[in-house]
Amino acid sequence: VGYCMGRMEKLLDDPQAVAMHIITRVLTFHIMIEGGIPQSQMSDYLREKGWLQKFNELYFHVELEELMERVLARLVSNGAIMIQAGVITARH
Repeated sequence: VGYCMGRMEKLLDDPQAVAMHIITRVLTFHIMIEGGIPQSQMSDYLREKGWLQKFNELYFHVELEELMERVLARLVSNGAIMIQAGVITARH
């Protein structure tokens, strides 16, 4: 319980970290549902849905392309997704 409370306090102290956590979870889940997304279509998907733009406006204030790159880089580095032959897939 102590660990969980500490983690919650840390997240509440850093709303940007909470936003990034939500973004990475939602995007990973979507990639899993789709069974993979061509990397060339990811930008259009994220612009189309609008939720990433809203998170950007509220928490990050950077160019949307930069945020997309940050999110994908984080997901690749933590092993949640992989990009092979131009297709983004979730690791199970």
